Amino acid sequence: MNLQGPEVSLDESTHDMRTRSPSREELGLLCLHNLLAGANERIYFKDADCRLLLVSDCYLAHLAGGRTLQEVIGKSDFDLFSGPRGSGLRG
Repeated sequence: MNLQGPEVSLDESTHDMRTRSPSREELGLLCLHNLLAGANERIYFKDADCRLLLVSDCYLAHLAGGRTLQEVIGKSDFDLFSGPRGSGLRG
């Protein structure tokens, strides 16, 4: 799954899927989006350098300090949190 690909709005994707069968990748991305949007848990995915790739709405509400999804993607804990929490989580 290419998470670095061009941005496609879910509205466009779901409209396209109504007129044709979705690809496996599109369906997987839609399911992942729905999971993250509806989860009452603080879910996140990071890359090998500990940068955030995806986060749940609950993560944004409780841990992101008012930042938007676009503001946290690509950031590490060190970038988002100050003091012992940020440096301790970095390793």
